Amino acid sequence: MEIRKQITELLRTRDIDAIGELPGIDVIRKRDEVPGDCSCYVFHTVFKLEIANMWEAYLHVVHSWKRVIAPQTGDLVVYYRRRKAMHFGIFREDGRIESKFGYAHVYAHNVFDVPDHYGNEISFYRPKGRKS
Repeated sequence: MEIRKQITELLRTRDIDAIGELPGIDVIRKRDEVPGDCSCYVFHTVFKLEIANMWEAYLHVVHSWKRVIAPQTGDLVVYYRRRKAMHFGIFREDGRIESKFGYAHVYAHNVFDVPDHYGNEISFYRPKGRKS
């Protein structure tokens, strides 16, 4: 079974610990340590911004950050499905992404090793003013 389908099924059945046992996926922080969803984790915990919800987070990024082609450590990753922002993560030094799958843990994973409903398109963003 394709890893994305496995992740999607494990989330559906709430077997979130098993996701961290899949090849190329590591649990970075347990869900109890990080309340909320991916936008809460990325914007509150990592970037220390007060963002109310995913839509507000996306608007903040579009208007205050620059889109980049070659990601660097710490850049924001936005996953799209049908041109709608569905998920946020952080680009890591090892080339993987650090993100929180909904209510689940924070994982380090390969770029497209995410639940199916997050979509197949991504963009990378860097805060304006941060050196390239």
